[in-house]
Amino acid sequence: MATNSSPLQGLAQARGLALENPALYTKILPGILPFIGSNSALDLRTWGAAFLAETFASPVLPQDGKQALSLQVLPLLKEYLDAPDQDFAVAKSAVQASATIYPLVFRYMYVSTLSPLPNASSCEHLQVAPFPTFRLASSYDDFTLTSIYTSVNNPSDIEQWQTMITIKSNILRRMDTAAPGLRVCCIKFVQQVVQTQTPGVIADPRVTPFKYRLF
Repeated sequence: MATNSSPLQGLAQARGLALENPALYTKILPGILPFIGSNSALDLRTWGAAFLAETFASPVLPQDGKQALSLQVLPLLKEYLDAPDQDFAVAKSAVQASATIYPLVFRYMYVSTLSPLPNASSCEHLQVAPFPTFRLASSYDDFTLTSIYTSVNNPSDIEQWQTMITIKSNILRRMDTAAPGLRVCCIKFVQQVVQTQTPGVIADPRVTPFKYRLF
């Protein structure tokens, strides 16, 4: 226990600095990832997963900062959820973080904004990829996104999207068997996925507020 007290204290101090100055999140989070890896002690993983969930839910961290950080933490979230010695608290926080990150990764992969989204009906500033098709079968394992995109904003980073899809599949497989508290988080993740990929005013970021589909 003594060997972990110093790292936890340092992590708590780093969190305090980020809370005082949100601009430091982009420097602090990458720096602490090696200390909260999937092979770290349980208390460090628990703290780390909770910190990730807190970070991406923070209203003071700008969206562009969250998007950049989301790509850096995807592998760790996958490791947390794939771990054979699954801990409830770690898994719950990892699912919560994944729910917040999903729209960010989706936007990064398939949306290219040349300028801020227009407030008027003019939509020439938005480049939009074709809509995906997905099916919800009788089994949660069959809830799959069929990637039939003809335009990808960041094709060199397709591996990032594959990691996100793997995380999604992991979470969906838990829907029928997870403990109640974790299952609620899984349901919220599914809600986020559906909202992100549903055309409409508050959903798919490739759709303008006026529901125009640009191809």
